[in-house]
Amino acid sequence: MEQTAEMLAAAPESLRVLIVEDSEADAMLLQRDLRKSGFAITSRRVETAAAMREALATEHWNLIISDYSMPTFSGLAALKLLQDTDLDLPFIIVSGAIGEDIAVEAMKAGAHDYIMKGNRARLFPAIRRELREAEERRQRRAGETALLESASRIRSIMDNVADAIFNISPRGCIETCNAVALRMFGYEARELLDQPLALLFPPPDWEELAACLAGFATTAAPRRFGERREIQGLRKGGEQFPMELVVSRMLLERDSSLIIAAHDISDRKQAEQQLRKLSMAVEQSPNMVVITDPLTRIEYSNRRFTELTQFTSAEALGKRADELDLRGLAPEEYERVWTCVRQQGEWKGDIEGRKKSGESFWEHVSVSPIRDAAGGITHYLFVKEDITERKQAAAKIAYMTHYDQLTDLPNKTLFVEKLYQAMETAKASRKMVGVLFLDLDNFKVLNDSFGHGIGDQVLQQVTARLLTCVTDRHIAARESGDEFMILMPDVENVGEIDRLAECVLAVLDAPFAIQGHDLHFGVSIGISVYPLDGDVPAVLLRNADTAMYRAKGEGGNRFEHYAREMNARYLERLSIESALRKAISRGEIVPYYQPQVDLETGRLLGFESLARWIHKERGVMPPDAFISVADESGLIVPISELVLLRSAADTATWNGGQAAPLVVAVNLSARQFKPSLIRLLHRVIAETGIHPGYLELELTEGILMEDTNEAISLMRALKDLGVLLAVDDFGTGYSSLRYLQRLPIDKLKIDRSFVMDLPHNKDDAAIVGAVIALAHKLDLQVIAEGVETESQLAFLRSQECDQAQGYLFGRPLPGQDIPELIRTWRHGRPAADGSRDR
Repeated sequence: MEQTAEMLAAAPESLRVLIVEDSEADAMLLQRDLRKSGFAITSRRVETAAAMREALATEHWNLIISDYSMPTFSGLAALKLLQDTDLDLPFIIVSGAIGEDIAVEAMKAGAHDYIMKGNRARLFPAIRRELREAEERRQRRAGETALLESASRIRSIMDNVADAIFNISPRGCIETCNAVALRMFGYEARELLDQPLALLFPPPDWEELAACLAGFATTAAPRRFGERREIQGLRKGGEQFPMELVVSRMLLERDSSLIIAAHDISDRKQAEQQLRKLSMAVEQSPNMVVITDPLTRIEYSNRRFTELTQFTSAEALGKRADELDLRGLAPEEYERVWTCVRQQGEWKGDIEGRKKSGESFWEHVSVSPIRDAAGGITHYLFVKEDITERKQAAAKIAYMTHYDQLTDLPNKTLFVEKLYQAMETAKASRKMVGVLFLDLDNFKVLNDSFGHGIGDQVLQQVTARLLTCVTDRHIAARESGDEFMILMPDVENVGEIDRLAECVLAVLDAPFAIQGHDLHFGVSIGISVYPLDGDVPAVLLRNADTAMYRAKGEGGNRFEHYAREMNARYLERLSIESALRKAISRGEIVPYYQPQVDLETGRLLGFESLARWIHKERGVMPPDAFISVADESGLIVPISELVLLRSAADTATWNGGQAAPLVVAVNLSARQFKPSLIRLLHRVIAETGIHPGYLELELTEGILMEDTNEAISLMRALKDLGVLLAVDDFGTGYSSLRYLQRLPIDKLKIDRSFVMDLPHNKDDAAIVGAVIALAHKLDLQVIAEGVETESQLAFLRSQECDQAQGYLFGRPLPGQDIPELIRTWRHGRPAADGSRDR
């Protein structure tokens, strides 16, 4: 609070901020917070690339703050647009939806910081930090330029400084001196003339100079110049300074005198020190620095240039720098570079360079002239930065943004862009655009049974076959999972679309040979046509998707064109999903319990918990009415957790005081079978008080086969927790029986499809008998579901099946009816009534 008060009390800090944000409300909130934090802001909000490009070109900005995701634009696209300019502006992403992985990619792409919208307190220190660092970068660049200019200026000054001249009498006194000498030593003429020369030098240096002068006094030569030497001078105020002097003897008629020419080299010494610093800075710079003559022949290159290009300084000497850096440019672009250098004083751009080995790399090159005092160009300065990693990162981001990594096909984002372009072209040419939406039939069963590894190989083979049907003007894309899309631009008649759909059906009809398996499945195709079935991409895709569901509903492996009446089914699915979300929050999803019985003793062992939707208008809805929608939408996870928690609580209550506690069996969805399941079960056991041994989890074969090693590891963790494990619907999947001996399970459940025709169907009878025998050899219990007749019961008993459930023993009942059922069962099995249910 004190810091905020101080900020508000201080004079507002002027700030021009460009806000990339589709929400005007969010932008106004940000403006308000910036003003509260002490900024006097001038701002502008843009939400498209064109608007941002225009704002950058026409106005001056100190800072860019961008949302990450917008309907027609994105934070990364805005960042790329800024990087394409020569502006060095802080770029901060402020978003409410950005995750850690995306944030990392954004920082790699060049963003200076990212802030969550809910954590704006971190925004304003970040702004000040980035503004400060931007100013430091500007000053650093200005300093580098100033150092180079300083070196030229120092050389020019040194070339034009006149020497101090002294005439020394034989007695060693100063007879005459020029004005430069007076200024150099700080004396007036009356103070210096006829004074001993020793007055101008500190004692150690004077002794050295006196010995030199004595040698000149005794020589017979009429005129002799001494060596140029450096010595310390002494100004009037006692200040010592470095000088360079030359001593010569002048012969007169009767006598001779000495002439001393002294040059104050203080500036030169300081310049040499600065040049040494400059040389060290340039030599150790992380950027490549090259200085050339006016013909761009290299005269100097620093160590970084050698490290990156592999050319030594000696090898680079004399080479044309523009041939090394600009050789990849087209002639007109090359001419534009040098026109820009001559007229504007600098050119900057990204160039693909070549190392001595021929390997390519990307460099950001700045070319500027070095001029003398008269304005003539004496040299060119090339400053170059290796941006290969940045280019590669940008290319990777662009690829990930527009392409599917598994199949290398365009993704939905790129597909929609191309669809929009095709629609614009078709509008002008009065042609049509076809959209095909493809969904593989029964792929989910295959994926659950064989695992994602084989599923991915299938998708890659599907891609290869699809590409045999499309031409260069078509676009095949992957939407997600096992869904694909094909775009057909410039369509003149619908028959063209039908022929493409027939080609796809044909190429996908042949079996897929993967890891010794011959896999068969078809494809359902929905077709929509612009402009007949929609005039925006979203509508065309939705209608093609709707037509695809119609094809699937007609048995699959066919194509259907969109018709308006298909929207009813699509809207019904959306309605079910929306209502299901509300049902979960209202507690309308509840477990019903179906008895499970010991076939040897007739004792009630427990119940299977089955989800029911208590709909306020439709009454009790079985799983078939909503589970498929729940699975597709992901709502199956909260539904399963709700049923698990309620079932455990009910069973713990019923088991209170029971001599033979009951077991409740709960179905798990594939989405739940993850390590996080252990944490969920710990919570369920702690909250309900159920003994782990009275909780049985039913797993499908598909779940167990997806990644067998990971599945076994997770199942062992569940067994360590104390819960029971059963394989549900055994025999309907693709798993091998040999996996049973590896799985830490307690029970097999024989699917109702094998029970319903017993004992008359010999094949089913053989399968059921074999499964029971195998399970008993592995010390596993067997339960048969769907038992509805006495003849089925008699056959199962004859095969020594351990347990059974089905309509013969009772229909699923709500939790409030179970206590009465338990009391009735103590006096013998109650009569079953009600409809057949699962």
